[in-house]
Amino acid sequence: GYSPYALDFDAASSDYISTTASISGFTSFTISAWANAETLTTADTLVGQWRNGNTSNSAFLMYLVSNTMHFYIGSGGSAILAGGNTTLSTGQWYNFCATWDGTTSKLYINGVQESTTGSASSINTTTVDLLIGAYNNSAGTGVETAKTWNGQMSNVSIWNAALTSAQVTELYNEGVPQNLNNHSAYSNLVSWWQFGSNSSFNTNWTVLDEKGSNNGTSVNMTEADI
Repeated sequence: GYSPYALDFDAASSDYISTTASISGFTSFTISAWANAETLTTADTLVGQWRNGNTSNSAFLMYLVSNTMHFYIGSGGSAILAGGNTTLSTGQWYNFCATWDGTTSKLYINGVQESTTGSASSINTTTVDLLIGAYNNSAGTGVETAKTWNGQMSNVSIWNAALTSAQVTELYNEGVPQNLNNHSAYSNLVSWWQFGSNSSFNTNWTVLDEKGSNNGTSVNMTEADI
């Protein structure tokens, strides 16, 4: 079935999940995640393929700035912003869905597009890991431990196309848990991590990629974090 579970990320322990996924080479993409923040602290990271202070070697980043979610595209030495408009609350589930169609970047929260969009005709390639709940240090050799997610997360997905507004609404209306196998853009689904009963724990969590081959591995998390 489709897991009704989530994983609990503790920023004090620098919890995160490392994956072998990458958006490098994509000409458009979408990143979606369901998340519930226990605290709203600037730089707490939802998901990213990013190097701190090294934008030229960074692709994308979704993280908090105070109590708003920001979505950045790395294009050359510039970090192109979309989002940052909706005030978030702790203890509440949200669907965050970021898209880039090769020209314009957008961020949707619970199916509603943020008013700030970005303009980028290219996106940087990078060799760093795509991380869930964290982003890489400048050298790409580890994570920025003070910038990890604090709260719960579930059903993270990557698509090799920019979902339309209607498709984002469709994804949001699926709710938690989601059955993305029935989504109208299923053919563009690249990776899908449910974070639940299809995952397994042995020292670390192995988070199954339901669509691709990019299983995630938890760092600093315990079996009790499900």
